[in-house]
Amino acid sequence: MESHIRRDNADNFSFVMSDDWNFTENYDLIDGGRLWIFWRKHLIFFVMRKHDQTITIWGIIDGHRTVITAIYGNNNGVIRWGLWEHLSSVGNDIGSSSWVIGGDFNIIAKEEESSDFDVMGIHCAPDMKDFQDCLENLDLMDHPFLGPLFTWSNKQEESFLARKLDMILVNDQWLLDHPESFTEFITHRVSDHYLGLLWSHKGGLTKGPRPFKFFNYWTGHEHFLATVKDSWQGQCGDNAMSCLFLKLRRLKHLLKNFNKELFSNISGRVSSKRAELGQIQNFNLAHPDQMRIVDERRIQAELVDLEIAESGFYKQKAKTHWLREVDLNTRFFHHRTQANKK
Repeated sequence: MESHIRRDNADNFSFVMSDDWNFTENYDLIDGGRLWIFWRKHLIFFVMRKHDQTITIWGIIDGHRTVITAIYGNNNGVIRWGLWEHLSSVGNDIGSSSWVIGGDFNIIAKEEESSDFDVMGIHCAPDMKDFQDCLENLDLMDHPFLGPLFTWSNKQEESFLARKLDMILVNDQWLLDHPESFTEFITHRVSDHYLGLLWSHKGGLTKGPRPFKFFNYWTGHEHFLATVKDSWQGQCGDNAMSCLFLKLRRLKHLLKNFNKELFSNISGRVSSKRAELGQIQNFNLAHPDQMRIVDERRIQAELVDLEIAESGFYKQKAKTHWLREVDLNTRFFHHRTQANKK
């Protein structure tokens, strides 16, 4: 919880809550304190780390060792750099634990997470790059959520600005340990920020739209480059930044259709092609006088292409960098892929 409670009132506040809740705060690390974390008395959690912009606790959730980090990022980029260094240090200590990080980061991760994106266009400020590098180095991802993209606004009518400053991030292990977890952002009447809620399991609710993802195996298809070239050479406006944005948006739509037509249900396509190859091989063995060797070679080549695409699909979806050709599509990678669908 982001705190606006003065130190001299903290004891009274904690006394009121102490019957039902355990808690910790970070008054000792920053004037006025910034964060409180509360957990019910029947839950067993331990304080792991404290920082002027974070508090980290750990405990057992649904039988899994889980680390929870609460964030209140400083609005000064220089000071906020210490947050990324601290998170990197925590990341080195959590081992194979599930990790969830949530709160007000006071920075966006992507340019489209600000309502002035249409004006500012595609850009990457140094503070954003620092945040992106932190997420990449720690292999953290934005938990799929229900609710608006923007979680904060300045509430100024003449110069309105809204941004996604509040996030709930998780690592791969969280998605493996809590495949039914669910995140929602809801309005909070007394705050200019939306409230982020995370359940370790809450099924049956519709998730938000899936983000566009580029699959590397597309580039191996014979029509890929022609599809990209035709789209990119299409007409657009005179403004360079607007033209780039329109080209990217147009290409995204084409590539989604490209994937749907050629690679949707990739495992089903592989199974079907294998069955087709088996049928023609059986036919050729049973009818040596009517052998269709050309057709068999064609189908076999098509199967190889599909298997390469399937391997690329699971490798990228599983987000592992040590898949080898001799380890294609094991049960582990299928489980990782199912977890990452969250």
